[in-house]
Amino acid sequence: MIISILSFLTILNLVSSQQLIDLNTFTGGNLKNDIIAHAPYDVFVSAQSDDSDLLMQILLVTEDKKNISFFELTNRKPFLTTSQIEPFHVGTTAYVTTNLTGDQMKNLTGVMFISTTKQLQVNNFHVIDVDKVQNLYLPDENQTILFLNSNMDMSRTTTISNFNQTSNSSIFFYQGIPTDDDEKINSFIFSNPVLVQNKSVFIPNVEKFSLNLKAFYVKYYGKVAFGVAPDNYDPNNSTTTAMITTGLVMKPIGQKDKITRIGTMRNDTLDGKVGANLIGSLPPSGHVVVGIPNVESEIMVPTDQIQSHTNNEVGIDFQVSSVNATDGEYFVQYYVIQTTKGSSMISCFSVFIVFCLSFM
Repeated sequence: MIISILSFLTILNLVSSQQLIDLNTFTGGNLKNDIIAHAPYDVFVSAQSDDSDLLMQILLVTEDKKNISFFELTNRKPFLTTSQIEPFHVGTTAYVTTNLTGDQMKNLTGVMFISTTKQLQVNNFHVIDVDKVQNLYLPDENQTILFLNSNMDMSRTTTISNFNQTSNSSIFFYQGIPTDDDEKINSFIFSNPVLVQNKSVFIPNVEKFSLNLKAFYVKYYGKVAFGVAPDNYDPNNSTTTAMITTGLVMKPIGQKDKITRIGTMRNDTLDGKVGANLIGSLPPSGHVVVGIPNVESEIMVPTDQIQSHTNNEVGIDFQVSSVNATDGEYFVQYYVIQTTKGSSMISCFSVFIVFCLSFM
C-alpha cells in the first residue's frame, strides 16, 4: 500500500511539474507516446542538430487532432533578431508518434520542454533557442528566460558576452529548467550582484564565459543586455578586462581535470581582493582548488549551494583546478575588486541583500 501511494505521488509530481524530455526517449514504429502532463500546457522544441527530414516524420498529436511535426515545432521563431520560441499550446491531452524506427529515434539529440499551467498564467516567461548569435536587450521587468541548446557541433556550449547591466538590476543564472517552486537559497551558478563575503555586491564589468549545458535559465529584475552564441570560450590564459570584474569557469561532466589560469588586470596602488563562489557536484574523492598560486589557495568540495573563498589581495593571476572530478561538474564564479587604499571594499558599490530580492 505504501509503495502504491509513493508511486501515485511520483506520477502526480511528474504530471504537475515542468519537464525537459530528450527526443531520443520517444518510441518509434507508429506507437503512441503519451505526454504525461497536466493540461493546459505549452510545448517548446529545440533540435538544431537533428535532420529536418526525420523531424518532419515525428508528430505531436492533440486530442482535437491539431497535428504538428517536430520540424514545425523547431521553427516556431517569429522574431528575426532572436530565436525566441513561440509556444505550441495543448489544451487537453497529446501524444507523440512517428514512423521512424527505434534506432533512428535513439540517434536524435533534440529536447522538448513542457511548461505547467501555472507558468502559462504569467506573461514573464520566455524560451530561447541558442541556435545563432543573438544580442538580447531585456526589458526593465521581472522575467524568467529558459535557454535550450541542442547544437551538438559545439557540444551544447553557449557563450555569454557583451554584458551590460544597470546597477539597480539583478540577474541570476541557474542550471536546468525553472519550476513552480522557489529555488534553494544560493543555488545559482552565476549572479550579478555577486555574493561577496555574505553580501551581494554589484560588479560593473562581466567577463565573457561559457556554459556547457543543454538547458539553463535566468531570472532577472531591471535592465540587462548580453549576447548568446552557440560557441565555446576557454578562459584559460585570458586576462581580466577591468579592475572590478567578475566571470565564470565551468568544468562539464566528462571533461578531464585541468588548470584554468586567469591573469588579473591590476594596479599596485590599489587595495584589492579576489574571490570565488563554487557550486556543483563531484564524485566522493573529488575536490576543487581555487586561489592565488603560491600565495593562498583553498581546497573545496562543491555542493548544491554556494561555497565561497576570498583572497584579501590581488595577485598576478589566480587559478581554478580540480582533482578526481572527471565524472562531475562544477561552476566557479570569480570576482576581482580593486579600490583606493583605505576605502571600504563593499560600501563603494551598490549593495543588495540576496534574501531581500522580492522577485525571487
